[in-house]
Amino acid sequence: MNKSLKVIYSKNLEVGENPMWDFLSESLLFIDILGKCVYIRSHQNSEIKKVTVPQKIGCTALCENGDMLLALEDGVYRMKKNGILTLAHQKFKIKGSRFNDGKIGPDGAFYLGTADTDGQGAFYKLKDGFLTELFDGCTCSNGIDWTSDLKTMYYIDSPHQMIEAFDFDVSKGELSNRRKFVDIPKEWGLPDGMTLDE
Repeated sequence: MNKSLKVIYSKNLEVGENPMWDFLSESLLFIDILGKCVYIRSHQNSEIKKVTVPQKIGCTALCENGDMLLALEDGVYRMKKNGILTLAHQKFKIKGSRFNDGKIGPDGAFYLGTADTDGQGAFYKLKDGFLTELFDGCTCSNGIDWTSDLKTMYYIDSPHQMIEAFDFDVSKGELSNRRKFVDIPKEWGLPDGMTLDE
């Protein structure tokens, strides 16, 4: 057993996801999708604050001013430090049952996808208060990242058992040339989440 592993939260999570480091508050953030909450663990004193939200939460992102973006079932919400939630974009009927995975892109936009059965979900971009659909047919958006040269975005839809690649135009925040990058054998399990090293 790897003795370097350390338990930071011993309560049962229904679906623990989306660990993220907040440099401003020196805290580790993570969520419980089905438990409908965000956890904030202080690095200084190891205290954990639980913030309950009204819907299932798929992922979060941090804003430069310290606000947090929460991707819920019917949209993306901005949460102030006082806990007040406001819709972060125009009223928009999303495809899918809820948002699942997402990440801030190199252009500062929030890229995120929904999950639903039979490919009823979609992949979106949130930028300057507007939510835009980039493509649909998603079953479970579950992994996004960009190459260091900012020219390629990788994307996972877990049940498809592969990683896809897109050409990425950082100046316009546009995707093109969708293609398969690599298949993931079923015996390895479902691809779920992604990050790239240097």
